[in-house]
Amino acid sequence: MRTIQDITQGEPLEEVLLKARVDPKFFMDNVLGFQYPTKKFHIEWFNAFRNNKRTVIVAPRGFGKTEVTGVAFFLWIAMFEREKTMIIVSKTVDMGKEIIARIRRYIESNELLHSLKPEKAELTWTKTELHTTTGCRCIVRPYGANIRTWHVHYLLTDEAAYYEDKSSFYFDILPIINAHDGNLMVISTPQTMTDLVAELSKKPMYKVMKYQAIMSGKAIWPERFPIRKLNEIKKEQGELKFTREYMCEVVSSDIAIFPPNLIMRACDDNDIMYMNGDKDEIYYFGADFAMAAHGNYSVFIVLKRVGNKLKVEYMQRPKRGTDPKIQEMMIKEIYKKFNIVNGYGDVGSFGAVIVNNLIADGINIQGFDFQKNKHELIMNLRRKFENDQIVIPTCFQEPYTKAMSDVLIKELSEIVAVETKTGKETYRGVGAHDDSVMALALAAWAADEIKDADAMIEVLDE
Repeated sequence: MRTIQDITQGEPLEEVLLKARVDPKFFMDNVLGFQYPTKKFHIEWFNAFRNNKRTVIVAPRGFGKTEVTGVAFFLWIAMFEREKTMIIVSKTVDMGKEIIARIRRYIESNELLHSLKPEKAELTWTKTELHTTTGCRCIVRPYGANIRTWHVHYLLTDEAAYYEDKSSFYFDILPIINAHDGNLMVISTPQTMTDLVAELSKKPMYKVMKYQAIMSGKAIWPERFPIRKLNEIKKEQGELKFTREYMCEVVSSDIAIFPPNLIMRACDDNDIMYMNGDKDEIYYFGADFAMAAHGNYSVFIVLKRVGNKLKVEYMQRPKRGTDPKIQEMMIKEIYKKFNIVNGYGDVGSFGAVIVNNLIADGINIQGFDFQKNKHELIMNLRRKFENDQIVIPTCFQEPYTKAMSDVLIKELSEIVAVETKTGKETYRGVGAHDDSVMALALAAWAADEIKDADAMIEVLDE
Protein backbone atom coordinates (compact mmCIF):
# COMPACT_ATOMS: atom_id res chain seq x y z
CA MET A 1 0.00 0.00 0.00
CA ARG A 2 1.32 3.45 -0.93
CA THR A 3 0.44 5.52 2.11
CA ILE A 4 -0.48 9.17 2.50
CA GLN A 5 2.90 9.65 4.22
CA ASP A 6 4.69 8.14 1.21
CA ILE A 7 2.93 10.66 -1.00
CA THR A 8 3.06 13.84 1.07
CA GLN A 9 6.59 13.44 2.47
CA GLY A 10 5.65 15.80 5.31
CA GLU A 11 3.94 18.44 3.15
CA PRO A 12 0.35 19.47 3.88
CA LEU A 13 -2.08 17.27 1.97
CA GLU A 14 -3.83 20.32 0.48
CA GLU A 15 -0.57 21.51 -1.11
CA VAL A 16 0.17 18.02 -2.43
CA LEU A 17 -3.26 17.81 -4.05
CA LEU A 18 -2.81 21.21 -5.64
CA LYS A 19 0.56 20.18 -7.08
CA ALA A 20 -0.93 16.92 -8.36
CA ARG A 21 -3.74 18.82 -10.09
CA VAL A 22 -1.46 21.19 -12.00
CA ASP A 23 1.72 19.13 -12.43
CA PRO A 24 1.40 15.77 -14.26
CA LYS A 25 4.98 14.82 -13.37
CA PHE A 26 4.29 15.31 -9.67
CA PHE A 27 1.07 13.31 -10.00
CA MET A 28 2.76 10.36 -11.72
CA ASP A 29 5.99 10.33 -9.73
CA ASN A 30 4.77 11.31 -6.27
CA VAL A 31 1.11 10.30 -6.12
CA LEU A 32 1.15 7.17 -8.28
CA GLY A 33 4.77 6.32 -7.53
CA PHE A 34 5.81 5.31 -11.05
CA GLN A 35 8.61 2.74 -11.06
CA TYR A 36 10.72 4.88 -13.41
CA PRO A 37 10.88 8.69 -13.26
CA THR A 38 8.70 10.37 -15.83
CA LYS A 39 10.45 12.28 -18.58
CA LYS A 40 9.64 15.41 -20.51
CA PHE A 41 8.02 13.41 -23.30
CA HIS A 42 5.65 11.73 -20.84
CA ILE A 43 4.46 15.13 -19.67
CA GLU A 44 4.01 16.21 -23.30
CA TRP A 45 1.75 13.20 -23.92
CA PHE A 46 -0.29 13.82 -20.79
CA ASN A 47 -0.83 17.50 -21.59
CA ALA A 48 -1.62 16.75 -25.22
CA PHE A 49 -4.48 14.48 -24.18
CA ARG A 50 -5.79 17.16 -21.79
CA ASN A 51 -5.55 20.10 -24.17
CA ASN A 52 -5.84 18.86 -27.78
CA LYS A 53 -8.90 17.61 -29.60
CA ARG A 54 -6.92 15.27 -31.86
CA THR A 55 -3.46 13.89 -31.10
CA VAL A 56 -1.32 11.13 -32.64
CA ILE A 57 1.66 9.85 -30.67
CA VAL A 58 4.19 7.62 -32.40
CA ALA A 59 6.67 6.31 -29.84
CA PRO A 60 8.81 3.23 -29.13
CA ARG A 61 7.56 0.02 -27.66
CA GLY A 62 7.72 -0.13 -23.86
CA PHE A 63 8.12 3.63 -23.37
CA GLY A 64 4.96 4.09 -21.29
CA LYS A 65 2.42 5.22 -23.89
CA THR A 66 -0.46 3.23 -22.39
CA GLU A 67 0.64 3.75 -18.78
CA VAL A 68 0.68 7.54 -19.20
CA THR A 69 -2.24 8.21 -21.58
CA GLY A 70 -4.43 5.37 -20.38
CA VAL A 71 -3.80 4.42 -16.75
CA ALA A 72 -2.36 7.64 -15.26
CA PHE A 73 -4.53 9.96 -17.32
CA PHE A 74 -7.77 8.28 -16.27
CA LEU A 75 -6.73 8.28 -12.61
CA TRP A 76 -6.03 12.02 -12.84
CA ILE A 77 -9.42 12.59 -14.49
CA ALA A 78 -11.12 10.53 -11.75
CA MET A 79 -9.44 12.57 -8.99
CA PHE A 80 -9.85 16.09 -10.33
CA GLU A 81 -12.87 16.02 -12.65
CA ARG A 82 -16.47 14.90 -12.27
CA GLU A 83 -18.86 12.81 -14.34
CA LYS A 84 -16.41 12.13 -17.19
CA THR A 85 -16.28 8.97 -19.29
CA MET A 86 -13.19 7.61 -20.99
CA ILE A 87 -13.10 4.71 -23.42
CA ILE A 88 -9.87 2.89 -24.25
CA VAL A 89 -9.99 0.98 -27.52
CA SER A 90 -7.56 -1.91 -27.80
CA LYS A 91 -6.93 -4.45 -30.52
CA THR A 92 -8.11 -7.35 -28.36
CA VAL A 93 -10.32 -7.88 -25.31
CA ASP A 94 -7.39 -9.23 -23.27
CA MET A 95 -5.30 -6.12 -23.91
CA GLY A 96 -8.16 -3.97 -22.65
CA LYS A 97 -8.70 -6.08 -19.55
CA GLU A 98 -5.05 -5.66 -18.60
CA ILE A 99 -5.41 -1.86 -18.68
CA ILE A 100 -8.45 -1.98 -16.36
CA ALA A 101 -6.54 -4.32 -14.05
CA ARG A 102 -3.67 -1.85 -13.82
CA ILE A 103 -6.02 1.05 -12.97
CA ARG A 104 -7.71 -1.08 -10.33
CA ARG A 105 -4.39 -2.05 -8.76
CA TYR A 106 -3.43 1.62 -8.38
CA ILE A 107 -6.74 2.48 -6.72
CA GLU A 108 -6.64 -0.45 -4.34
CA SER A 109 -2.98 -0.10 -3.36
CA ASN A 110 -2.83 3.68 -2.93
CA GLU A 111 -4.27 5.27 0.22
CA LEU A 112 -4.96 8.58 -1.51
CA LEU A 113 -6.68 6.95 -4.49
CA HIS A 114 -8.63 4.49 -2.37
CA SER A 115 -11.38 7.09 -1.90
CA LEU A 116 -12.21 6.65 -5.60
CA LYS A 117 -13.45 3.10 -5.00
CA PRO A 118 -17.23 2.78 -4.49
CA GLU A 119 -18.48 0.89 -1.45
CA LYS A 120 -19.85 -1.99 -3.53
CA ALA A 121 -17.15 -2.00 -6.18
CA GLU A 122 -16.89 -5.79 -6.02
CA LEU A 123 -20.46 -5.92 -7.37
CA THR A 124 -20.14 -3.23 -10.02
CA TRP A 125 -16.57 -3.31 -11.25
CA THR A 126 -15.88 -5.73 -14.09
CA LYS A 127 -12.84 -6.75 -16.09
CA THR A 128 -13.75 -4.26 -18.81
CA GLU A 129 -15.33 -1.37 -16.89
CA LEU A 130 -15.05 0.51 -13.63
CA HIS A 131 -16.53 3.71 -12.21
CA THR A 132 -15.41 5.93 -9.35
CA THR A 133 -16.99 7.88 -6.52
CA THR A 134 -16.47 11.04 -8.58
CA GLY A 135 -18.84 9.76 -11.24
CA CYS A 136 -16.06 9.01 -13.73
CA ARG A 137 -16.02 5.82 -15.77
CA CYS A 138 -13.31 3.95 -17.64
CA ILE A 139 -14.42 1.44 -20.22
CA VAL A 140 -12.26 -0.75 -22.44
CA ARG A 141 -13.52 -2.23 -25.67
CA PRO A 142 -11.91 -4.12 -28.55
CA TYR A 143 -11.69 -2.34 -31.87
CA GLY A 144 -14.89 -2.74 -33.88
CA ALA A 145 -18.49 -1.72 -34.46
CA ASN A 146 -19.79 -2.72 -30.99
CA ILE A 147 -18.46 0.53 -29.53
CA ARG A 148 -20.65 2.89 -31.51
CA THR A 149 -23.46 3.27 -28.92
CA TRP A 150 -21.22 5.12 -26.43
CA HIS A 151 -20.76 8.90 -26.05
CA VAL A 152 -17.58 9.83 -24.17
CA HIS A 153 -15.37 12.75 -23.17
CA TYR A 154 -12.02 11.06 -23.74
CA LEU A 155 -11.11 8.39 -26.28
CA LEU A 156 -7.78 6.54 -26.36
CA THR A 157 -7.00 4.17 -29.23
CA ASP A 158 -4.15 1.90 -28.17
CA GLU A 159 -1.72 0.42 -30.75
CA ALA A 160 -3.82 1.89 -33.54
CA ALA A 161 -1.35 0.92 -36.28
CA TYR A 162 -2.47 -2.69 -35.81
CA TYR A 163 -6.13 -1.99 -36.67
CA GLU A 164 -6.74 -3.79 -39.96
CA ASP A 165 -10.13 -2.32 -40.93
CA LYS A 166 -9.41 1.39 -40.99
CA SER A 167 -12.94 2.25 -42.08
CA SER A 168 -14.25 1.16 -38.67
CA PHE A 169 -12.22 3.94 -37.04
CA TYR A 170 -14.05 6.62 -39.03
CA PHE A 171 -17.55 5.11 -38.95
CA ASP A 172 -17.66 3.41 -35.52
CA ILE A 173 -14.93 4.76 -33.25
CA LEU A 174 -14.45 8.45 -34.00
CA PRO A 175 -18.14 9.52 -33.75
CA ILE A 176 -18.39 8.52 -30.06
CA ILE A 177 -16.60 11.72 -28.96
CA ASN A 178 -18.70 14.08 -31.09
CA ALA A 179 -21.61 14.51 -28.65
CA HIS A 180 -19.32 15.84 -25.88
CA ASP A 181 -16.80 17.48 -28.23
CA GLY A 182 -14.31 15.11 -26.65
CA ASN A 183 -10.56 14.60 -26.94
CA LEU A 184 -9.00 11.81 -28.99
CA MET A 185 -5.56 10.31 -28.36
CA VAL A 186 -4.11 7.83 -30.87
CA ILE A 187 -0.97 5.97 -29.74
CA SER A 188 1.13 3.29 -31.39
CA THR A 189 4.44 2.16 -32.75
CA PRO A 190 4.33 2.26 -36.56
CA GLN A 191 3.68 -0.78 -38.70
CA THR A 192 3.44 0.30 -42.34
CA MET A 193 3.37 3.42 -44.48
CA THR A 194 -0.37 2.96 -44.94
CA ASP A 195 -1.53 1.99 -41.45
CA LEU A 196 -4.09 4.07 -39.55
CA VAL A 197 -1.44 6.05 -37.69
CA ALA A 198 0.31 6.99 -40.93
CA GLU A 199 -3.02 7.95 -42.47
CA LEU A 200 -4.10 10.17 -39.57
CA SER A 201 -0.66 11.79 -39.45
CA LYS A 202 -1.34 13.33 -42.85
CA LYS A 203 -4.51 15.07 -41.68
CA PRO A 204 -4.03 18.73 -40.66
CA MET A 205 -6.45 18.57 -37.71
CA TYR A 206 -4.23 16.03 -35.89
CA LYS A 207 -1.29 17.08 -33.74
CA VAL A 208 1.40 14.51 -34.48
CA MET A 209 4.13 13.80 -31.92
CA LYS A 210 6.88 11.37 -32.92
CA TYR A 211 9.63 10.04 -30.67
CA GLN A 212 12.60 7.72 -31.13
CA ALA A 213 14.44 5.73 -28.49
CA ILE A 214 17.69 7.39 -29.56
CA MET A 215 17.69 11.05 -30.53
CA SER A 216 20.81 13.10 -31.26
CA GLY A 217 22.86 10.07 -30.26
CA LYS A 218 21.35 9.87 -26.76
CA ALA A 219 18.76 7.60 -25.17
CA ILE A 220 15.63 9.62 -24.37
CA TRP A 221 14.76 7.40 -21.36
CA PRO A 222 18.15 6.27 -20.02
CA GLU A 223 16.72 5.17 -16.68
CA ARG A 224 14.80 2.36 -18.38
CA PHE A 225 16.38 2.06 -21.84
CA PRO A 226 20.05 3.13 -21.70
CA ILE A 227 22.11 3.05 -24.88
CA ARG A 228 23.72 -0.21 -23.78
CA LYS A 229 20.36 -1.93 -23.47
CA LEU A 230 19.11 -0.51 -26.77
CA ASN A 231 22.21 -1.78 -28.56
CA GLU A 232 21.63 -5.23 -27.07
CA ILE A 233 18.01 -5.18 -28.25
CA LYS A 234 19.11 -4.12 -31.73
CA LYS A 235 21.67 -6.92 -31.89
CA GLU A 236 19.14 -9.50 -30.73
CA GLN A 237 16.14 -8.37 -32.79
CA GLY A 238 17.96 -7.23 -35.91
CA GLU A 239 18.05 -3.94 -37.77
CA LEU A 240 14.56 -4.12 -39.28
CA LYS A 241 12.56 -4.83 -36.14
CA PHE A 242 14.59 -2.40 -34.04
CA THR A 243 14.14 0.35 -36.63
CA ARG A 244 10.38 -0.08 -36.55
CA GLU A 245 9.79 -0.68 -32.83
CA TYR A 246 12.38 1.63 -31.26
CA MET A 247 13.26 4.19 -33.93
CA CYS A 248 9.65 4.35 -35.18
CA GLU A 249 10.59 4.07 -38.83
CA VAL A 250 8.72 1.52 -40.92
CA VAL A 251 11.85 0.43 -42.81
CA SER A 252 15.28 1.95 -42.61
CA SER A 253 15.98 4.07 -45.69
CA ASP A 254 19.46 2.56 -45.76
CA ILE A 255 18.17 -0.93 -46.58
CA ALA A 256 14.83 -0.21 -48.26
CA ILE A 257 14.75 -0.90 -51.99
CA PHE A 258 11.87 1.56 -52.24
CA PRO A 259 12.47 4.09 -49.43
CA PRO A 260 9.58 6.29 -48.30
CA ASN A 261 10.75 9.36 -50.21
CA LEU A 262 10.68 7.48 -53.52
CA ILE A 263 7.26 5.98 -52.86
CA MET A 264 5.74 9.28 -51.76
CA ARG A 265 7.07 11.03 -54.85
CA ALA A 266 5.19 8.51 -56.97
CA CYS A 267 1.84 9.00 -55.19
CA ASP A 268 -0.83 11.26 -56.68
CA ASP A 269 -3.67 12.00 -54.25
CA ASN A 270 -5.69 13.65 -57.04
CA ASP A 271 -5.72 10.66 -59.40
CA ILE A 272 -7.70 7.42 -59.38
CA MET A 273 -7.51 3.95 -60.92
CA TYR A 274 -10.00 2.85 -63.57
CA MET A 275 -11.87 -0.36 -64.34
CA ASN A 276 -11.77 0.17 -68.13
CA GLY A 277 -9.26 1.52 -70.58
CA ASP A 278 -9.25 3.85 -73.56
CA LYS A 279 -8.64 2.32 -76.99
CA ASP A 280 -6.38 5.23 -77.92
CA GLU A 281 -4.03 4.68 -74.99
CA ILE A 282 -1.19 2.20 -74.49
CA TYR A 283 -1.16 -0.23 -71.56
CA TYR A 284 1.21 -2.86 -70.16
CA PHE A 285 0.36 -5.86 -68.00
CA GLY A 286 2.02 -7.80 -65.19
CA ALA A 287 0.74 -10.86 -63.30
CA ASP A 288 2.10 -12.61 -60.22
CA PHE A 289 0.26 -15.88 -59.63
CA ALA A 290 -0.76 -17.75 -56.49
CA MET A 291 -3.30 -20.51 -55.99
CA ALA A 292 -3.23 -21.66 -52.36
CA ALA A 293 -6.22 -20.80 -50.16
CA HIS A 294 -3.75 -19.52 -47.56
CA GLY A 295 -0.58 -17.54 -48.20
CA ASN A 296 0.12 -15.33 -51.18
CA TYR A 297 -2.27 -13.57 -53.52
CA SER A 298 -2.38 -13.42 -57.28
CA VAL A 299 -2.10 -9.81 -58.41
CA PHE A 300 -2.77 -8.34 -61.85
CA ILE A 301 -1.58 -4.80 -62.66
CA VAL A 302 -2.11 -2.65 -65.73
CA LEU A 303 0.19 0.31 -66.37
CA LYS A 304 -0.78 3.18 -68.64
CA ARG A 305 1.78 5.05 -70.69
CA VAL A 306 1.55 8.80 -69.95
CA GLY A 307 4.43 10.47 -71.79
CA ASN A 308 7.56 9.04 -70.17
CA LYS A 309 5.64 7.94 -67.07
CA LEU A 310 3.84 4.72 -66.20
CA LYS A 311 0.64 5.13 -64.21
CA VAL A 312 -0.94 2.27 -62.25
CA GLU A 313 -4.25 2.31 -64.11
CA TYR A 314 -5.78 -0.89 -62.77
CA MET A 315 -5.03 -3.45 -60.09
CA GLN A 316 -6.84 -6.68 -59.32
CA ARG A 317 -6.20 -8.97 -56.35
CA PRO A 318 -8.32 -12.13 -56.69
CA LYS A 319 -9.44 -14.00 -53.62
CA ARG A 320 -6.82 -16.43 -52.37
CA GLY A 321 -7.36 -19.94 -53.71
CA THR A 322 -8.98 -18.76 -56.95
CA ASP A 323 -8.88 -21.57 -59.51
CA PRO A 324 -6.24 -21.11 -62.26
CA LYS A 325 -8.91 -21.39 -64.96
CA ILE A 326 -10.82 -18.51 -63.39
CA GLN A 327 -7.62 -16.46 -63.13
CA GLU A 328 -7.05 -17.14 -66.81
CA MET A 329 -10.54 -15.83 -67.60
CA MET A 330 -9.91 -12.73 -65.45
CA ILE A 331 -6.82 -11.89 -67.48
CA LYS A 332 -8.69 -12.31 -70.75
CA GLU A 333 -11.30 -9.84 -69.49
CA ILE A 334 -8.56 -7.38 -68.55
CA TYR A 335 -7.10 -7.61 -72.05
CA LYS A 336 -10.56 -6.89 -73.49
CA LYS A 337 -10.92 -3.75 -71.39
CA PHE A 338 -7.43 -2.37 -71.92
CA ASN A 339 -5.33 -1.91 -75.02
CA ILE A 340 -2.42 -3.99 -73.67
CA VAL A 341 0.53 -4.03 -76.06
CA ASN A 342 2.82 -6.17 -73.95
CA GLY A 343 2.55 -8.25 -70.80
CA TYR A 344 4.50 -10.59 -68.53
CA GLY A 345 3.37 -13.32 -66.18
CA ASP A 346 5.21 -15.27 -63.52
CA VAL A 347 5.84 -18.80 -64.81
CA GLY A 348 6.80 -20.29 -61.46
CA SER A 349 4.66 -23.25 -60.41
CA PHE A 350 1.28 -23.34 -62.19
CA GLY A 351 1.81 -19.85 -63.68
CA ALA A 352 3.47 -21.45 -66.70
CA VAL A 353 0.23 -23.26 -67.54
CA ILE A 354 -1.80 -20.05 -67.40
CA VAL A 355 0.70 -18.12 -69.50
CA ASN A 356 0.96 -20.88 -72.12
CA ASN A 357 -2.83 -21.15 -72.35
CA LEU A 358 -3.14 -17.40 -72.79
CA ILE A 359 -0.47 -17.36 -75.50
CA ALA A 360 -2.28 -20.21 -77.29
CA ASP A 361 -5.45 -18.11 -77.23
CA GLY A 362 -3.68 -15.17 -78.83
CA ILE A 363 -3.14 -13.06 -75.71
CA ASN A 364 -0.06 -10.82 -75.91
CA ILE A 365 1.79 -12.08 -72.85
CA GLN A 366 5.17 -13.63 -72.13
CA GLY A 367 6.52 -15.73 -69.31
CA PHE A 368 9.06 -14.51 -66.76
CA ASP A 369 11.09 -16.84 -64.56
CA PHE A 370 11.77 -15.19 -61.20
CA GLN A 371 14.48 -17.71 -60.40
CA LYS A 372 16.65 -16.51 -63.27
CA ASN A 373 16.35 -12.74 -63.20
CA LYS A 374 14.35 -11.54 -60.18
CA HIS A 375 17.06 -9.17 -58.95
CA GLU A 376 17.26 -7.27 -62.24
CA LEU A 377 13.47 -7.13 -62.39
CA ILE A 378 13.32 -5.34 -59.03
CA MET A 379 16.25 -3.08 -59.84
CA ASN A 380 14.55 -2.05 -63.07
CA LEU A 381 11.49 -1.01 -61.09
CA ARG A 382 13.69 0.82 -58.57
CA ARG A 383 15.29 2.84 -61.39
CA LYS A 384 11.86 3.87 -62.61
CA PHE A 385 10.96 5.15 -59.15
CA GLU A 386 14.27 7.03 -58.97
CA ASN A 387 13.55 8.64 -62.35
CA ASP A 388 9.99 9.60 -61.28
CA GLN A 389 8.50 7.40 -63.98
CA ILE A 390 5.97 5.57 -61.75
CA VAL A 391 2.64 7.14 -60.78
CA ILE A 392 0.44 5.55 -58.10
CA PRO A 393 -3.05 7.06 -57.80
CA THR A 394 -3.89 7.44 -54.10
CA CYS A 395 -7.16 9.40 -54.01
CA PHE A 396 -8.60 8.80 -50.52
CA GLN A 397 -12.13 9.61 -51.64
CA GLU A 398 -12.30 6.76 -54.18
CA PRO A 399 -12.63 3.42 -52.32
CA TYR A 400 -11.22 1.11 -55.02
CA THR A 401 -8.18 3.33 -55.58
CA LYS A 402 -7.56 3.70 -51.86
CA ALA A 403 -7.82 -0.05 -51.17
CA MET A 404 -5.49 -1.06 -53.99
CA SER A 405 -2.93 1.70 -53.45
CA ASP A 406 -2.76 0.89 -49.72
CA VAL A 407 -1.81 -2.69 -50.55
CA LEU A 408 0.77 -1.66 -53.14
CA ILE A 409 2.42 1.03 -50.99
CA LYS A 410 2.59 -1.26 -47.97
CA GLU A 411 4.29 -4.03 -49.92
CA LEU A 412 6.68 -1.66 -51.69
CA SER A 413 7.80 -0.25 -48.33
CA GLU A 414 8.61 -3.74 -47.04
CA ILE A 415 11.10 -4.75 -49.75
CA VAL A 416 14.64 -4.59 -48.38
CA ALA A 417 18.16 -5.24 -49.62
CA VAL A 418 20.01 -8.23 -48.20
CA GLU A 419 23.30 -9.94 -48.93
CA THR A 420 23.51 -13.61 -49.85
CA LYS A 421 26.11 -15.98 -48.41
CA THR A 422 28.17 -15.46 -51.55
CA GLY A 423 28.19 -11.68 -51.05
CA LYS A 424 25.71 -10.91 -53.83
CA GLU A 425 23.04 -8.29 -53.14
CA THR A 426 19.46 -9.44 -53.49
CA TYR A 427 16.17 -8.46 -51.93
CA ARG A 428 13.43 -9.92 -49.79
CA GLY A 429 10.07 -8.83 -48.48
CA VAL A 430 9.84 -8.40 -44.71
CA GLY A 431 6.05 -8.13 -44.76
CA ALA A 432 3.40 -10.77 -45.27
CA HIS A 433 3.27 -10.34 -49.05
CA ASP A 434 5.15 -8.88 -52.00
CA ASP A 435 2.81 -10.03 -54.79
CA SER A 436 1.70 -6.57 -55.92
CA VAL A 437 5.34 -5.43 -56.14
CA MET A 438 6.17 -8.35 -58.40
CA ALA A 439 3.15 -7.68 -60.61
CA LEU A 440 4.13 -4.01 -60.87
CA ALA A 441 7.73 -4.94 -61.67
CA LEU A 442 6.56 -7.30 -64.42
CA ALA A 443 4.33 -4.63 -65.98
CA ALA A 444 7.22 -2.15 -65.87
CA TRP A 445 9.46 -4.77 -67.51
CA ALA A 446 6.87 -5.19 -70.26
CA ALA A 447 6.91 -1.43 -70.84
CA ASP A 448 10.68 -1.45 -71.38
CA GLU A 449 10.31 -3.71 -74.40
CA ILE A 450 8.20 -1.11 -76.17
CA LYS A 451 10.85 1.45 -76.99
CA ASP A 452 8.82 3.86 -79.11
CA ALA A 453 5.37 4.44 -77.67
CA ASP A 454 4.39 6.97 -80.37
CA ALA A 455 5.31 4.52 -83.10
CA MET A 456 3.28 1.83 -81.38
CA ILE A 457 0.22 4.10 -81.31
CA GLU A 458 0.56 4.63 -85.05
CA VAL A 459 0.78 0.86 -85.65
CA LEU A 460 -2.31 0.26 -83.51
CA ASP A 461 -4.24 3.01 -85.32
CA GLU A 462 -3.54 1.28 -88.63
